[in-house]
Amino acid sequence: MTLPSDMKSRKMKKSIACRSFFCLLLAILLLSGCAGPAASNVTDAPQETASVESSATPARYAADYALLWDTLEHDYPYLDYLRGKGIDVDGIRAKYEEKMKKAQTSEDMVDVLEGIFYELRNTAHLSLIRQEDFPFYYSVYTAEESISIRLSSYNAVMQAAQTGYYKLPAEDSPQEADDYYQPREVEIQYFPDCKALCFTIFSFIQGVDKKVQDDIINAIKEYPEAEHIVFDIAMNGGGSEIYWVQNLVAPFGEDYYFPMRMYSKDTPLNRQILESRGGYRRTAELQDAPAWAEELGLELFHKDSIIVMGWPGIRSSAKRWVLVGPGVYSAAENFVNFCQRSGWATVAGTHTSGDGIGIDPVLVLLPDSGLLFRFSMVAGEKPDGGMSIEGSEPDLILPGSDLSDMLDYLREANKD
Repeated sequence: MTLPSDMKSRKMKKSIACRSFFCLLLAILLLSGCAGPAASNVTDAPQETASVESSATPARYAADYALLWDTLEHDYPYLDYLRGKGIDVDGIRAKYEEKMKKAQTSEDMVDVLEGIFYELRNTAHLSLIRQEDFPFYYSVYTAEESISIRLSSYNAVMQAAQTGYYKLPAEDSPQEADDYYQPREVEIQYFPDCKALCFTIFSFIQGVDKKVQDDIINAIKEYPEAEHIVFDIAMNGGGSEIYWVQNLVAPFGEDYYFPMRMYSKDTPLNRQILESRGGYRRTAELQDAPAWAEELGLELFHKDSIIVMGWPGIRSSAKRWVLVGPGVYSAAENFVNFCQRSGWATVAGTHTSGDGIGIDPVLVLLPDSGLLFRFSMVAGEKPDGGMSIEGSEPDLILPGSDLSDMLDYLREANKD
């Protein structure tokens, strides 16, 4: 779920998995056990001894900082990738460690974490959970239908987090969390000069939406002369795969099977998550594993799939297009990958931002500050064998990703 801009809420055929809360507590205890004050040399001068002891006192959030970087080094698959892109990961760690030492409040640590994640380019959903976004996350991961083996650790983390830095809405406003993210309605336009019916979709946040289905079906019925149907997702940062599966693809009546492969580091956390999702194998067992998986030390791979069961809602012989650009990310990127593998639509526009093949981002609680951060713990393989994090090249490259670029192309094509 891409939330608010990129949360992946993959509830169909896929489940959200994360670190077991009890394993997290164990990790915290282990870190706490080795984060004590450094030993100092005792001298005959009491004032000098006091000075040395004072300087050796750990910073308030030193354990949180150690847990953050230990998690990124061991479980996050992209630090070496970023190093290969010229990002000074070690320099960033040292720089923000100095800032962390001056942090006295959780808000100070917010600045530290956001600075780190920004300099790491927020790669693969790497981001802080903001206070204002917490009610939405909480409502998703603690809903009755979400309490399962796969999601129980998410529930535990959420329950722990909401007793500290994060707060829930007052009981007299129970709808606030559910209504926090209300995506814009689908914009529908018809352009008779090129016989193009266009649907602009800004978000895939909600799942099955009967109104969206009805609006699309009714518009296609209203313009039977349309020769082109354009789904404009150029500014769509993602949400849930169930949105595009049920609201966009299934109503056209065809069935599809979309297999996906993803890779991760061999760590207890990653093994636990992949086991909860059906298991894993060693990457070395694959004869056609991508070279980048070995280069990044991703020793485990997991297979997943999306199944589309079509239903007879739309009858149209119009050519389908999906308009994309740099704003396409997460579940929207996954839709692009599906289209390119299945041929459901021709992808047009400019390069996308990626990270569409994978599972829901891991949530990690930093106990001293109470902050939550998240990241993708797998690296997805695109249909062409490339890394999902690097985005996708459209089938048809346009000068830009605006709807006008798509329409100009169709107008020129109609002249031929």
